[in-house]
Amino acid sequence: MTKEEVIAAVQECASKLGHAPSMAEFRKATTIGKGHVRKHFGTFGQLLEASGLAVAMRRIRPRPRGSGRRAEV
Repeated sequence: MTKEEVIAAVQECASKLGHAPSMAEFRKATTIGKGHVRKHFGTFGQLLEASGLAVAMRRIRPRPRGSGRRAEV
C-alpha cells in the first residue's frame, strides 16, 4: 500500500460520508489498518492534513483540549 493509495482511500471515504472521517470510520470503510497510516504519515491527523481534509476536521472539533482549562460553573 503506497502513500498515494492511502490518501485516495481517505478522500473517497470522506466523499461517501460527507465529512472528514474519524479513524474508526476510516477503518470500518476500508481495509487499511493503523500500521499503514503510521508508516506513511505518523498519525491519522497528519494523514488528514496530507489529503486536504484537516481543515474540515478542525471545524468538527473546535473545543480546547488538555489540562489547565477553567471549569464552567
